[in-house]
Amino acid sequence: MNKDTATSEVAGDGGQGDVGEAVSGAVGVVGSIDNLGTVQRRQLADQDAFLANYATAGTILSAAKAANVSRQTVYNWRDSGALGFKARFDAAKDSFRESLEDIMFQRLRDPKTHPVLLIFALKGHWREKYGDAVIPSDDSAKDVLTKLMGWKQGRRNGGGNGGGNGGGERGVEERAG
Repeated sequence: MNKDTATSEVAGDGGQGDVGEAVSGAVGVVGSIDNLGTVQRRQLADQDAFLANYATAGTILSAAKAANVSRQTVYNWRDSGALGFKARFDAAKDSFRESLEDIMFQRLRDPKTHPVLLIFALKGHWREKYGDAVIPSDDSAKDVLTKLMGWKQGRRNGGGNGGGNGGGERGVEERAG
């Protein structure tokens, strides 16, 4: 989708598809395309071209190149929320994710498909049964390693206690008496 197609959408002269839906999302933010100035109409056309490309490409870099805008411009739109861009960008992300999911399900029906794909699909769609268990972090192992490293360092530095008895003759004397 190029800017000219997106511009015709903004002008309302009969385009269809994702860009039209994106324009209607932006119109919800600004009230009406008639309320937009020339600069905002151009920005809307640029955004729509980017979003249409993102929905199929899935990366900001590829979609920005195809729409002839810089990645930084896209980040600026996202951060500023210009013309409702953030919500429309989220919708384009969802569209791309769903297209990946469609491809995944097509490939899962092929008996030659690698089982790892099935594992990922099950983890994603049935998380409570097949998802990775989240185990809370326990610092006790870290504490033990810290003590062992201190003990080891003490032994290297001439047998100081370094968290242990230092080994060697000193340990024998303490035990003897």
